[in-house]
Amino acid sequence: MVISQSAAWFALVACEQATVAFPRTETLILPGIGSYIQIALDRSKFGAVAAALGALLVCVLFTNVCLFQPLIKGTVHYKYSTGTDNQLPPQSRVYDLVSHAKLPK
Repeated sequence: MVISQSAAWFALVACEQATVAFPRTETLILPGIGSYIQIALDRSKFGAVAAALGALLVCVLFTNVCLFQPLIKGTVHYKYSTGTDNQLPPQSRVYDLVSHAKLPK
C-alpha cells in the first residue's frame, strides 16, 4: 500500500503536467502541485520548484507517520505466528497517543 501511494503521487504530479488538446487560444491549467511545478519550471523559478518538492515531501511523510505507521503497528495484533518470533513490534507515536487517549464516556 505504501509503494502504491508513492506511485500515485508520482502519477498525479505527472498527469497534472500533461497537455490537453484545446484550441490554441485556450490553456488548461489543472489545480495541483504538478501544474505549479510545470509553471515554475517554465518561468525558471527554481526556488518555487524546490518549495513545491518540499511540500510534496512533507505530504508524503505526514501520510506515512499519521496513517501507515499506525496501521502497521495495529496489524501486529492480527499476525499469525508460531511463537518463535523474537522480532520487536513496529513503533508508532501516533498509535501510542491514540491508544492511550482518554475518551469521554
